[in-house]
Amino acid sequence: MIVRWLDPGDALATERDQLVVCVLCDGDSPSGLELLVERTPAEIPLLLLGHRPQNRGQSSAGREVIALRGPDDRPSASALAGLPTITGAADLVLIDGGARVPPGWVSRLVTAGSDPGVGTASPLYGPMLAEHASGADPSERDRRVGAKPGGLRPRVRGAAPHCLHVARRTLELIGGFPADARTLAQASAEISERCLRVGLVNVLADDLYVGADPETVPARGPADVPLDERTPLTRMLRVAQAAVEGLSVTIDARSLGPGVGGTQRYTFELAMALARHTDLQLRAVTAHDIEPGVAGELQGAGVDVISYEQAVVGVKRSHIVHRPQQVFSLGDLNLMSLLGQRSVITHVDLIAYHNPSYHADAAAFADHRWITRQALAVADRVTFLSEHSLRDALSEDLIDPEDCEVIGAAVLLNEGAQRPGLPEGIPRGRPYILCLGSDYRHKNRVFAIAVAAALRRDQGWTGQLVLAGGHVQYGSSREDEQQLMAASADVREAVTDLGLVSEGQRSS
Repeated sequence: MIVRWLDPGDALATERDQLVVCVLCDGDSPSGLELLVERTPAEIPLLLLGHRPQNRGQSSAGREVIALRGPDDRPSASALAGLPTITGAADLVLIDGGARVPPGWVSRLVTAGSDPGVGTASPLYGPMLAEHASGADPSERDRRVGAKPGGLRPRVRGAAPHCLHVARRTLELIGGFPADARTLAQASAEISERCLRVGLVNVLADDLYVGADPETVPARGPADVPLDERTPLTRMLRVAQAAVEGLSVTIDARSLGPGVGGTQRYTFELAMALARHTDLQLRAVTAHDIEPGVAGELQGAGVDVISYEQAVVGVKRSHIVHRPQQVFSLGDLNLMSLLGQRSVITHVDLIAYHNPSYHADAAAFADHRWITRQALAVADRVTFLSEHSLRDALSEDLIDPEDCEVIGAAVLLNEGAQRPGLPEGIPRGRPYILCLGSDYRHKNRVFAIAVAAALRRDQGWTGQLVLAGGHVQYGSSREDEQQLMAASADVREAVTDLGLVSEGQRSS
């Protein structure tokens, strides 16, 4: 680089709307200076404070930098306070000499601060994303942040302590540069507060990541990040965290117990498919009665399996928590908040929402309807397995159409898996009809029994109806089934009830 010295009392010849990048250095060899010189456009003046640079010929393509000559070569109070005079009519970008800037950083920062109502604009940096400033390449983090949906420009109380854009019009409105600021962090905090007082806002350039030097910038994030999870700032930070860290998902898989039904099969296959075909950081919360073989398959596929007790004690929250079935209690909803930052619920159907006979009493029915409304209202996304279920939820005014979609369902058949063989009671050497599923009334097992009896009576069919599924406590058709079979010996002979069968037996 080529150094041009600026003596005390001198000023740059700048025009209105021109930009000057002011680099405040603390130390003889600022760690980010080479990147700043390389990645700041040559037409933008680069002013160094607090560093004695050396001429290096054409090592940076002849890039000129301007250095303020001073007695101690430090960013003293007088040097900071004199910046408006030194830089003339120009807008300013103030940046710490240890910052690690990515390509194209200036244009994105200036664009974020271009609105007349914006006082300061600053980038994302490590502590804001709950990570240390050292580690992965900042340019790679910037690439990931820039690839995500952006443009929210969320408001913050204070600008970043190591990098900010402030327009000349802003300095004029707030009464000039802070005269008593001795560090860039102090200047950033004071400018931000003054902006708020005069009605300007401080925003984040949410498509830009500028690494901070942990030796010169405190390893802490903004103190004003709100607890309200619905704010643009919180939403943007979580999207940025997921982009930088890699997306993590927790599945509430507590349904994977001894009983096997459609929900259990869908939950298991979903977890296995995500583990096999994505690069997600995947975790599943399971109940105490999960079959060891099922847990082993999940772990073998790369799923981190934890117990309900571990989840309640406290684990790191995933970016997303997914419940692949309805929410049945406030405990289900509270668990989701412990497991993930944003929630997705797959709402299979509204059968239990409509039907009081599927509950112990009227109070339980009312509770179920209440928790259904609450869960669908607070979920960040609701998915359905069919258009019918989606229309049903819309007709009950339970969801916003913009927050939901139909995803469908599929079952993967593992042809290489070992089969335990058919369960006892399956007819051997003669045909049978299999009715698979628990005995909820909407499964229409009574109708299946009537069909089997009619086939035997009217068509001379010699086969058997095999019922395979668990018996539920509420909403069961078991009493109707027993009455139908009690009325006729032929009907009784036509039906075999296996009760609950394992996942392996279902596959056989």
